[in-house]
Parts: sequence; C-alpha cells; structure tokens
Amino acid sequence: MASRMARMVTPLREILRRFYYGSRVSRHMARWLIRDERSPLDFSHILSLREQQIGPVHRDEALFLFGLTRILRPQTIVEFGFMTGHSAFNFLVAGGPECRVFSYDIADRSEKIARRCLGRFKNFRFIKKSQSDFSPSDIENRKIDLCFLDASHDLSFNLRTFKLVQPHLAEAAIIAVHDTGVWHRKFFKDEHRAFVDSPLGKATGQWIDTDQYQQAVPERLFVNALLRSQQDFSQIHFHSVYTLRNGITLLQKRRPLAVGAAAEDQERAAVSFIARPGAGDGVRF
Repeated sequence: MASRMARMVTPLREILRRFYYGSRVSRHMARWLIRDERSPLDFSHILSLREQQIGPVHRDEALFLFGLTRILRPQTIVEFGFMTGHSAFNFLVAGGPECRVFSYDIADRSEKIARRCLGRFKNFRFIKKSQSDFSPSDIENRKIDLCFLDASHDLSFNLRTFKLVQPHLAEAAIIAVHDTGVWHRKFFKDEHRAFVDSPLGKATGQWIDTDQYQQAVPERLFVNALLRSQQDFSQIHFHSVYTLRNGITLLQKRRPLAVGAAAEDQERAAVSFIARPGAGDGVRF
C-alpha cells in the first residue's frame, strides 16, 4: 500500500512542480499553502525604486541589500547617508523589530523625512551628524553588524569614518560601500550624459578610458586604500559589465571557518593540494 501511494505521489509532485515554475498564480498560492516558521516577507517598496538611477541604490541593489539583511539577521545596522529614507526603510523592513537601525545625515530635509515618515518605528533613530563625527554613544555603544556607507563621496571623510567605526564592528560585521562601480558608455541614458557634464559629475566622477566612467572616484579610492592598508579585511565587488550599475563593495574581516579538530587534517591536506603544482583530479580527502 505504501509503495503504491509513493508511486502516485511522485508523478503528482512533478506535475505541481511544473505548474509552480510555469505559473505565477501557482507560486502565489504556494505562499499560503506551504507553512513553516518563516517570518512574513514584504518587499513591495522595492518595486517603486528605479533601475539605473543616479545617486540612490538601484532597485536590484536594494533587493540585494534586503536579502543580505535577511540572511545576516543583524541586531545593529548603521547607515551613513539617509537622503530620502529609501535605504533606511529597506533595512527596517528586512531587519524586523528586533534590529536597531541608526541613520546619519546632515540635511534638514532628511531630518524632516525621518521624523515624519519613520518616526513610528521604535527601533529607528535618525542622527543629524556628519559621518566623520561618529561616536559609539550615538548607537548606544552597540556592536555594528552591518554598516552601509553612502554619504559624503569624500575620501578623507570615508577614511575617518572607517577608523572611527572599526573598533565598534562585531566580529563578523559587514561594511557595504555604495557607488564603487563604473558606468559603461553603451548603457548611458540622457540623464547619465547630463551628469557627466554637470558640476557634481566633474567633481566626483572621472573617465577611466573611452568606455568606463567612474561616477564616484572617492569611493573607489577608499576601497582601494583599505585593500592595501587593511590586510585583515576581504573585499568583494558587486559590479556589472552587462548593465549600468552604481555598484556595491562588501568588506568583512578575514577569518577561517571553524571546522573542529576532527577536520583539521583534511583542511591541511586541502591546502597542500591547492598549493601543489600540476596536481591531478580525483584526489580524495
């Protein structure tokens, strides 16, 4: 009887899987039919963001930061550069009520938007200060799990900010630096051409060659300076040559993954295998 049921269930699962991948309606139904301990997801706000916009995070970048926050489940997020609050709101929705979000900006308009639009969030605090005036007391002396840097576009400010926050980073903290990418000329729209020739574009941007334009040179210099001076930090760049992207660089302190004493011999063998020239395939550990 059990084997007969199994033979019936397997084809049914394959039929349902085909509908799931092929029909948006079936995927929406699955949200209600599949029950587990997931907290509810709401990223409808991301749909209102524009792709390829100048300055703020792109829609896909916001989705990436949302997913990163969901994975990390940070307790403390520090954001430098509130502007109109889209990124702060994104962190608040992704992080949940147990996550404290502290956002810095010096603009009066930003302060008004924060008070009027995000004042209902008990776990949010707007700090009207320059990023270079960070103090641990601003964030209640908490350890920072995720730090988002998208403010001054000034190299000296960024370097000073890093030195100020570094002692207050959690052991596995991630620093996300926005605007570290380049724009490829073939993806330019009218607003990008106008930006290149604008006073702000001339102040912060620069052509690398005839195709690549770096819209925020200070951010690229900043991550390069950290790469050369902070050997204990790793970097990964989320840039693209297939679309116009402002770009995000993630930084995290380098550390080996704990494997326990039982696996240490395998780890040493793996390191030896990688370092050995001309090693063949099929080696077993």
